[in-house]
Amino acid sequence: MGARRSNSARPWRAIGLAVGVGCGLLALVLLAAKLDVPRLDVDVMLDDVLDAAAIDSRLQRLEQLACQRSVAVGLGQPLPLTFARIQAWAEKSTAAGIVLAPATAIVDRQ
Repeated sequence: MGARRSNSARPWRAIGLAVGVGCGLLALVLLAAKLDVPRLDVDVMLDDVLDAAAIDSRLQRLEQLACQRSVAVGLGQPLPLTFARIQAWAEKSTAAGIVLAPATAIVDRQ
């Protein structure tokens, strides 16, 4: 995606309304604020490196942020490895008091 497109709000208006914000594109962030659309900022991209140890490390970072701020948002791709690592992490984290919630539950709480 070129910088020219990602810095202009006009071409992304329909996309911003359809998929929400939080994907890192400046135009969508600005558009959400202008239109008063709920949005989330992604704190940790879980699986930009498709490796179990890397995903586990990102999940630990997400947990640290959640403990510091009460809310943290992680984003992962719908891949078997990502699901497996989240499931393993969630079982341990739930026992430690971490609660997983859908993104809609924490919109505008960041």
